[in-house]
Amino acid sequence: SPFLLEELARGASAYHRVVMGESLLAARPAVSLEQMLADRAARLPDDARRFLEVVAVGGRPMPVTTVSEASNAGDSAPRIVAILRSRRFVRSGLRDGRDVVEASHDRIRETIVAHLPEATAREHHSQLARVLEATPDADPEAIAAHLVGAGHKERAAVYAERAAQQAIAKLAFAQGARLYELTLETLPPSSPDVRRLARRMAEACEWAGYAEKAARAYLRAAEGAPFIERAQLESAAAAQFIAAGRIDESAVVGRRALEAVGRKVPGSVLLTIFWVIVYRVIATIMMRSKLREPKTLSAEERVRLGALHALGRGLAVVDPISAMYVKARYLVDALRSGNRAHVVLAAMAEASSLAGRGG
Repeated sequence: SPFLLEELARGASAYHRVVMGESLLAARPAVSLEQMLADRAARLPDDARRFLEVVAVGGRPMPVTTVSEASNAGDSAPRIVAILRSRRFVRSGLRDGRDVVEASHDRIRETIVAHLPEATAREHHSQLARVLEATPDADPEAIAAHLVGAGHKERAAVYAERAAQQAIAKLAFAQGARLYELTLETLPPSSPDVRRLARRMAEACEWAGYAEKAARAYLRAAEGAPFIERAQLESAAAAQFIAAGRIDESAVVGRRALEAVGRKVPGSVLLTIFWVIVYRVIATIMMRSKLREPKTLSAEERVRLGALHALGRGLAVVDPISAMYVKARYLVDALRSGNRAHVVLAAMAEASSLAGRGG
C-alpha cells in the first residue's frame, strides 16, 4: 500500500523524531496507522486543523469558499489549503469552475472524524448546514445529512424528502428509496407524515427492485390507514412479498387484505372446493355471453381485484386449494367488472389452474 508506506516514512522522518523526541520514540510501542495520522493532524496549526476537520466532516469534495466560511478561516483559506496539501492531508482542484477541496484519502477522513469529540462534530455539521442552506442550488441531500449530524432532525426531514423527489424525477429509484428511508428515520413515529412517506418509500423500493423492503414499507404505510387504503396497501405488500420469495408472509397479508374487502377464503377444504365449483360454473355461464362494457372501477373494486390477483399468485405455492378458490372468484369478479385488463389476468390465472391437470 503506497499510502501506508508514505505514512510510515513520515512517522519515521527526522522532523517526526525532533518533534516527538528520540527517547519517547524508542519507548513507544508499535502504533496503528490511525494513531500516526492523528499525531500528524494534532501538530497542525489550530486554524488548519479546524479547516481539515470541516473537510473530513463534509465527506465529499466541497468548494473552498464553503469550507472556509464553515471553519471561519477567512482570508487564510489559501494558506491553509497550501499547508494541508503539502502535508498530504487534502487535495484540491477545479470543478465546474470552482476551487474544491477534499481529503486526500478515505483513511485520513475516517481517522479525523473518529477522533473528533461529539460536540465538535455536531458544531461542524451545524456550520456546514448553515452555509449550504444559504447557498443557491445547494444539494438538499448534503444539507439533510449535516442537519442530521447536528441533531436537527425535523429540519433534515424537509431536505431529505426534497432530495428524494429529485432522485425519483431522475429515475434514480435506489437513491430515492434510501433518501425516503432517511426522511422517515428523522421523523418521530407519531408524525402525520409517516404514512405518506412510507408509501412513497415503498413505491421507490418497488421501482428499484427492493421487493421485501417495499413490502414492509407498504405495511408501515397501512398502519392506521382508512379501510380501503389499508386493504390496497396490504394487497401491494402481498404482491411484493411474492416478488421477494416471501410466500408465507404474502399469504398472511393477502388473506387479511381479502377479508377486508369481503372476499374471505373459506376455512375448510370441503367448503373451499364447493365454492370453487360454484364460481367456475358461474364463470362458464358468464363467458358464454358477450363481455360487459368496461366501466370506471370504484376504489373498492380496484382494491378487491388487485388483492385477488396478488393472493392468487401467492397461495399457488403454499396452498393450491385456496389458490383455486381465489382464482375462480377473481375471474367472476373480473367478468362482472368488465375491466379488460383484469379479465385477461384472471383468465390467465384460471387457465394455469386448469392446465395443471394436463390435457
